[in-house]
Amino acid sequence: MSTILDKQKNLINLLEKIEGLNNIKDTSGFKENVSRLADERKQLESEKTKILNNYNQLLREHKYLKSSFDKLKKELHDKKSRESEFSQEIEQLSDETQYLINEIEKWQI
Repeated sequence: MSTILDKQKNLINLLEKIEGLNNIKDTSGFKENVSRLADERKQLESEKTKILNNYNQLLREHKYLKSSFDKLKKELHDKKSRESEFSQEIEQLSDETQYLINEIEKWQI
């Protein structure tokens, strides 16, 4: 019996809450809130559009900078490779020069 009374009280409370919600819709404040929320939504959509545009711009800049960085990295690698080749050639010339000096000294003796 007690559970039936509890259920009845809960049902009455729910009905009162529903009636309260229905009364909120009828007030002019509700319309003002809806209008304010619509304005806020438009503002947020505008901000979202700006943020997406900025994000896309940053992606383009990132792609360009990454491409530039990769190009510079390749140029640096090529330069180091040429320096290494040049150093090897200098070393070979130095060895050849030393060999020729030794040969000349042999002939002079």
